Amino acid sequence: RSTHLLEHTFVMPSVPSCTPVSSPLHRNKLSYTPIYEQYVAMLDQHIEGKLVDHGIDLAKLMAELPGYVQGKNADEKAMEVLETLSSFDDFVGFKTMMIDAQRQNQRHAVDTSQVPTLATEQASVIAGALDTLAALEKGGQDDGWIVQDDRHWMRVSHKPDPDCAVDLFRVFASVDVPPMDFVQLMADPVKRMQWDPQCILGEVYKEMNGPNDAVLHMIFKPPVVSQREVYARRVICEDHPEPKAVTVLLFTPKDMEFPLTSPGNVKGVLRAGNIVVRPAEDGKTRSNVTMFMQPEFGLPAFVQNRVMGMMLTRLLTHITAGYKRAQSEKAGQA
Repeated sequence: RSTHLLEHTFVMPSVPSCTPVSSPLHRNKLSYTPIYEQYVAMLDQHIEGKLVDHGIDLAKLMAELPGYVQGKNADEKAMEVLETLSSFDDFVGFKTMMIDAQRQNQRHAVDTSQVPTLATEQASVIAGALDTLAALEKGGQDDGWIVQDDRHWMRVSHKPDPDCAVDLFRVFASVDVPPMDFVQLMADPVKRMQWDPQCILGEVYKEMNGPNDAVLHMIFKPPVVSQREVYARRVICEDHPEPKAVTVLLFTPKDMEFPLTSPGNVKGVLRAGNIVVRPAEDGKTRSNVTMFMQPEFGLPAFVQNRVMGMMLTRLLTHITAGYKRAQSEKAGQA
């Protein structure tokens, strides 16, 4: 019941309008403490109020919650909610967000004359994205990549972006899904609804240059927060960067305006969502996947940076399970 309330009733309030302190960027963290305390108190009051409104005994909930979290029967969706909530009170991340906001304000005040025209940017964005992919894929720790999650089948790393408060995330993974099936499940918005529990709408909004180049329209329902609505151009490049490999580019076009279908939705921006899929050793049943993701979903940057690795891990788990489920259904119909 608590999971249902958290996901479907809570709409997190806006963070107080706080101007970054005008101190040097290295000032002691105590400069940010009053703002942080105001922020945490607001969130605590909002969450506790919603729970009480629905008849939840707060003392009983807090007494039973640790045992539930550590138990074997903890629901995956409930854990997503709790992990997302826990990320909101990360002081170090909050301070980083304040510093990044100050840097952004300074950059916009100085560098606006250096921004290229939209026409120029869009004319070269696909070629530039392909070139960037090659450089990012080869980068290691010396290039600023920090390993966040390392498993036998997957490694998640992130890297600060000087032009954005949200980090760029990279994933190397080996999955039990054939290459073209993986591409279709990730790049086809209708098929995505079949395996991604957070994708509640997926459709082709506008075809650009044939079926491999189109603008997609998707709506996601993450834990705790309201729905996120995303428009992304999707370009599929076969036999790139080498024969038998497939590259999928996903990004929100900057030269197009897109409507929100519901006033309660929050517009999301996909700065990067690039994927390279290669056949694994057997060449048929497994894929080696490289992913670069940098979405802006209207969350505080430190929250998104903390939960993004978890989201990518679950994304790959869900797509693998979705493929296996589809294959079982086909076998049952044969």
